[in-house]
Amino acid sequence: MKSLKNKCLAILLWAVSGFAWGQGAPAGNVIFTSGEARVISAAGVARDAAKGMAVTQGDTLVTGRAGALHVRMSDAGFIAMRPDTRLAVREFAWNGKEDGLEKSVLSLVQGGFRTITGVIGRRTKDNYQVITPTATTDGIASLGEGVFQLNVTTHVLGQ
Repeated sequence: MKSLKNKCLAILLWAVSGFAWGQGAPAGNVIFTSGEARVISAAGVARDAAKGMAVTQGDTLVTGRAGALHVRMSDAGFIAMRPDTRLAVREFAWNGKEDGLEKSVLSLVQGGFRTITGVIGRRTKDNYQVITPTATTDGIASLGEGVFQLNVTTHVLGQ
């Protein structure tokens, strides 16, 4: 009887862990933080950002007045957030290969960031999007082989 309970428990734990993993496949990992930097989950749970922390679809990345946050995306892209920035990872799909299903949609609510694209958007440019209320690009630089660096800063109208 004890063996049956252990097997049932093991199956339950396996099923739950598989469900959770499938729902939150990492979009990237934090590689640097300084000052106030947080990751807020889609469920609204805020955690202090730390090196190695996973960033998933639905997360919102936030930096404070003197904060900085850098993320290496799973498609080899890079994001460097400036102070007082709020950036949401709206969609992120990457299965390790360019097959047309890959997608990255970031939403800059406030502040500024630099990004270097990874594999997503290299062939199908529409698969990489940055949504802003109003934005200024400080420059777009080609880094070769379809990889671009984009500096984006939002501006609130009337300020």
